[in-house]
Amino acid sequence: LLILCGSVSANALLGSREKIGRLRGRWHAWVPATPGLAPPDFKPVPALATYHPSFLLRSPDQKRAAWADMRAVLKKRMELDLMPEPAAQEAAP
Repeated sequence: LLILCGSVSANALLGSREKIGRLRGRWHAWVPATPGLAPPDFKPVPALATYHPSFLLRSPDQKRAAWADMRAVLKKRMELDLMPEPAAQEAAP
């Protein structure tokens, strides 16, 4: 999974010129832009654009939208079975 924080990283990796407000909130399929870089069996990587942390410091009213993006990342991790196993708890002596 790729989390693209801000329009600079989102536009660079997605090859887009859209504003971050239009890119965020939906999944994109990232593939390397350089021909021949990916192996033949390469599968597109799910990528989600969201607001940059510095923007959220200046615009706290957008934190709810960014939080929704992070919940979408968690959901996608569960869908793709990318969640780590819970750490084993040692019994107290």
